[in-house]
Amino acid sequence: MTQKLGQLKSPPIIEVVCGFFFDALPNLDAMLVGQFWAGKKDTYSKRELRPPVTESAGFVVSEGVGPVRCWLVSAGDEFVVQIQPDRFYFNWRRRGDVYPRFGTHDGKKGVLQRALDEFAEFTEFCSSELGTRPVANQVELAKIDDVVFETLDALSADLPIVDAIKPWTKSGTPEIHVKIADQIGDAEVVVTLSNTVMTADLKSAVRVETRATQRVGPTDAKQAFESLNEVVNGLFHKLFSAAAIDRFRGDAT
Repeated sequence: MTQKLGQLKSPPIIEVVCGFFFDALPNLDAMLVGQFWAGKKDTYSKRELRPPVTESAGFVVSEGVGPVRCWLVSAGDEFVVQIQPDRFYFNWRRRGDVYPRFGTHDGKKGVLQRALDEFAEFTEFCSSELGTRPVANQVELAKIDDVVFETLDALSADLPIVDAIKPWTKSGTPEIHVKIADQIGDAEVVVTLSNTVMTADLKSAVRVETRATQRVGPTDAKQAFESLNEVVNGLFHKLFSAAAIDRFRGDAT
């Protein structure tokens, strides 16, 4: 049986993103999202405006200033709600030592239930203010991990895929950017590995992002996210060595 990521004691995870995609709501603008934010300031005390995400087809481009992506950010920066006319994201970002886990355990909400609750609140708001309720037709789950390393040998011991680089690199610190896209069952998956820097202590790291997307029916979002979680966790375990998994699980000596 595959060990679930949520059961690992110290995974290198830094972010989880749950995305809900729906038919664009042309009347959902930043001013209306501001009204939604006004009722959530106790939880999301900060806000930002960002360019919209546009990689998927079907996004509505209007005249004038056009659509934007609104961020609602919790006081501790740990949770983010992102809203634009055709999608809704909920992010958990590591800001301490505790990963809240994806599922709900011991009465504590996991990332998934938080995301579902936030999206449900948003749909109720849209129903009240716009007379229409966004219905997710596609969901996306992304998990992002930072793997800190000092040497290429140490990195390849954690990520065996790096062994393919070692024979022809001379610097010992090559720029790494790997992207693998595939289909697993009903899910479209994309795995990327790229260099990053741990800003707190300036150590080298490779960022591993595993993203899975799946079409859903009107009432299937929760089940689809749970299925995608199994897919993403399975890919995580295939990417990392057994020794690394033991270390993340707390079994390594």
